Amino acid sequence: MSCKTIQYRAPIFLFPMEGPILIVPKFSNLSVCGIDELPQYAAGNVSNVLSITDPSLTTLDLTTLFPNSRVLSLRFHDVIDADASRRLPTVTHLREILSFGRRAERETHILVHCHLGVSRSTAAMLTLLAQRHPDEPANRLFDMLRVIRP
Repeated sequence: MSCKTIQYRAPIFLFPMEGPILIVPKFSNLSVCGIDELPQYAAGNVSNVLSITDPSLTTLDLTTLFPNSRVLSLRFHDVIDADASRRLPTVTHLREILSFGRRAERETHILVHCHLGVSRSTAAMLTLLAQRHPDEPANRLFDMLRVIRP
């Protein structure tokens, strides 16, 4: 999968099958990616990084890739069923994601990543989109997410 950043300063229209939707800018840049894609963003103007990885991952040093960025690292497994060997996401993790979104300035580049850029990171980005667009129905939030991470 390749990284895709959505950049917009003026309202844009998307035309999903359900009909056109208007996206009003709330963040200037939103990106979702996997670990292997992180170097593509290192030279960019990423100001906020939300990193979601397995608890056992210890080799990822985001301060080298993003020295001027605010980084929030959360550690939990990509699972939905409780298991003694796996750490589930918790309400505390959700609160930290929402706090991260509140602290991020509107004119910033937010990068959310997990191992592959598929489930944890897209769920976190969907949470941030819902936070910034509280009146949008879920299907429109998913349309926005598909633009960011097809």
